[in-house]
Amino acid sequence: MTSKWQLPTLPWRGRVAAERSEAAGWGDAVSPPPGSPLARLADLPPPGGGIATTVKPRPISARWTNKTSSDLLAHAVLILGAALMTFPIYMAFVASTHTLTQTLTGLPLFPGDRLIDNYRQVLSEGLRNYGLPPIWPMLVNSVVVALVITFGKIAVSILSAFAVVFFRFPFRMLAFWIIFATLMLPVEVRILPTYEVAANLGLLNSYTGLTVPLIASATATFLFRQVFMTIPNELMEAARVDGAGPLRFPCSSPRTRTTTR
Repeated sequence: MTSKWQLPTLPWRGRVAAERSEAAGWGDAVSPPPGSPLARLADLPPPGGGIATTVKPRPISARWTNKTSSDLLAHAVLILGAALMTFPIYMAFVASTHTLTQTLTGLPLFPGDRLIDNYRQVLSEGLRNYGLPPIWPMLVNSVVVALVITFGKIAVSILSAFAVVFFRFPFRMLAFWIIFATLMLPVEVRILPTYEVAANLGLLNSYTGLTVPLIASATATFLFRQVFMTIPNELMEAARVDGAGPLRFPCSSPRTRTTTR
């Protein structure tokens, strides 16, 4: 009668148990001590079959719970909301692929075959019959004005905030609060005075008239001031010892780069 610890009977677990028993100092140890982990390991069936019957895994039952219903309802509401938000954009794109007559008589739900022709006409030629200029020059003007105003605001605001924080001169805080008080004036209040100043200076129909009046920004000055106030004086002194100029250390700090973004 062969023992269940012999290798032919249990080719996998028997071999592992025998090797572990020899390493533990039990010799060839046909039977491990009762209650030991090796004894419990010997009673388990081998993975590849053998004398003992392989235990089949218990199937996992998928139960429908209240959490599953709530998750499905939440996803359905989100999908419906996303569809309602994107439907007008889709219909605008569909309208751009049809002729004007088709859009006025009844707009279909699927794109048409006038996509390239319509976009070429709108971008380069415009709708001359309706007095509409081409859109491409408008896009170029918008990009130029946005870039000039962005970099101009950063340059002016970072210099004014640096002067308010690090320089000591009379009426320093009064100058800052005067700049900050301009936040109480909305753009609608400043439109007519700004236009009158640009007209008196001869800046109408030019990039200068579109960008220079909007470069000064109290909001950006306030944000840069708050960033500069968080820089310790010890770091500024260490930067001066290392040879950094007045603006090199604050303008190259990670906090300043984050604010400009």
